[in-house]
Amino acid sequence: MEIGKSTCVEGRIDQCETCFVAGGVEGYIASRYLEIDKNGRVHGEANVEEAVIAGEFSGQLTVSGRLHLKQGAKVMGEVSYSEIAVEAGALLTGRIAAEGVTYKRSSSGIKAILERIRR
Repeated sequence: MEIGKSTCVEGRIDQCETCFVAGGVEGYIASRYLEIDKNGRVHGEANVEEAVIAGEFSGQLTVSGRLHLKQGAKVMGEVSYSEIAVEAGALLTGRIAAEGVTYKRSSSGIKAILERIRR
């Protein structure tokens, strides 16, 4: 589905394979892939597998896979993702959570840093 520059949609977009937004959306989006163009604006809730954002999103964004914020993107609200890429000049603000990500602690890495500091 493509939402053109001069189009504004209010409501639900469900079971969409690909959703490209160059205009405006207010409501709910469920899609495998969401792309918001540099002129696009979405306000509401989105539940997607992958998102590429160059425009604006405000609300609740859940990305089960990769979230890519391009230069000039503005994302505000509650955001969760599994993987993220943020280009210089993008803005991400609000409650941010990396879902399903595990971190390994390495005491040897910490020891190496402490040894460098002591020198």
